[in-house]
Amino acid sequence: MTYGFTVNGPLGQKLLDSDSLPAVLKDVIYVPPGSSGSRSYPDIPGYALYALQFAAFFQVAGNLNPEVVSGYSVSYPGGVPTISWYDIGYGDATTNTGSWLYVYAK
Repeated sequence: MTYGFTVNGPLGQKLLDSDSLPAVLKDVIYVPPGSSGSRSYPDIPGYALYALQFAAFFQVAGNLNPEVVSGYSVSYPGGVPTISWYDIGYGDATTNTGSWLYVYAK
């Protein structure tokens, strides 16, 4: 059995997968509800960061579509790979349990 991941774009096109991209898992970050932050990786200048976030969702009563309440962005201030994240803390402990952010470097 093979394990890995695939990231698809909004039209279903493959953007990234573990078979075609030799990326290394650099970090795993838990993002608690209602938090935000960032982490820099000065030990890997020149590397690109990729991330997968198993995001928190909140189901609004009467709405069939879950509301996304967390996210992340990647930047390179001064050439240093940096990831920033947020979780707006919508709902309570039973509906928003935070999210996990898996950071890969290539």
